[in-house]
Amino acid sequence: MSILKYDAETTTWSPQGKLLQVDYAMEAVKQGSICLAIRSSEGAVLVSVKKNPTRLATYQEKLFKISNQAGIGISGMTADARVLCKFMRNINTEYQMQYSKNASVTKLANKSAKKYQNKTNVSGKRPFGVGILLVGYN
Repeated sequence: MSILKYDAETTTWSPQGKLLQVDYAMEAVKQGSICLAIRSSEGAVLVSVKKNPTRLATYQEKLFKISNQAGIGISGMTADARVLCKFMRNINTEYQMQYSKNASVTKLANKSAKKYQNKTNVSGKRPFGVGILLVGYN
């Protein structure tokens, strides 16, 4: 049997009991660069590896600022990270308009995790191929 029948959608299981689109997304995260966060009582530091650009590709951002209190580091597909980054910034902006303060890190994590998970439940869409490390303080 052709494997192409099983990797077209996230809702079709292969005979081996795998969702191949999810495996592809996890492989994209493994192929990404390292991202690291260090926490102390004074604050937190978010670090990513900056690879040397080649003739065909330039450096892609791996660290994004969400608000004055939160930022993310990514590993995997940068385009998917930009979608989630924009989503988190919109959540923060809406929260600021309504409550005049930044959204909590917990709220950002929960809302983006739901969006992240919903991509695996919808037929015809692929899951995000990005791992996110969210750092912030409340």
